[in-house]
This record gives sequence, C-alpha cells and structure tokens, in this order.
Amino acid sequence: MDFGRTRRRATEKRSRTVDRSALTITQNIMYAFKTRRQVQHKPKHALATFRTQSVRENPQVLGLALSVHHDTRNKKLLHLLHAHDYCVPYSRALLLET
Repeated sequence: MDFGRTRRRATEKRSRTVDRSALTITQNIMYAFKTRRQVQHKPKHALATFRTQSVRENPQVLGLALSVHHDTRNKKLLHLLHAHDYCVPYSRALLLET
C-alpha cells in the first residue's frame, strides 16, 4: 500500500475542510457587521433608513432559513435564529420560498 498517496488524500481532505470552515466564518462576519458607511450614516430625514441587509445576504444564511422553514415550518424557530444573526428573517424566508 502506498502511504504517501493516502497521506496526500488525507491532507487534501483536511485542506478542503479548513477552506470550507474559513469561508463559513468570513460569510458570517460579513453578514453580521455593518460597513463603515452604515455606521457613519447621518440621515437627512428622521424617517430615512439605510438599505436592508438583503443586499449583502450570503448563501449560508439564506440556505439555513430555507432549510429550517422547509423542514419544520416553525416561525418561532426562525425568529430565534434571526435574533442571533444566524439566518434571514421569517418574512424574507417566505418571500424566497414563493
């Protein structure tokens, strides 16, 4: 048996796992934090708001919301996940599903 080839496959598998984990972490960071422009924004009108986060949604938060809603149809669970910034709001999940 060729141990070099086996070791190489194991290394490649670990590398793919690390890459996937790093991508997940960076997507969560990008989704959770506001941009400098959003932080420094001073609205001209009292009722003016900044664009929603739907502009910066990543596949992970969309996929999690859709999967959880598809499997459980539990509105309360989606609200809980959204409160902790793990997924998009329930209303957004409904819009994406239709």
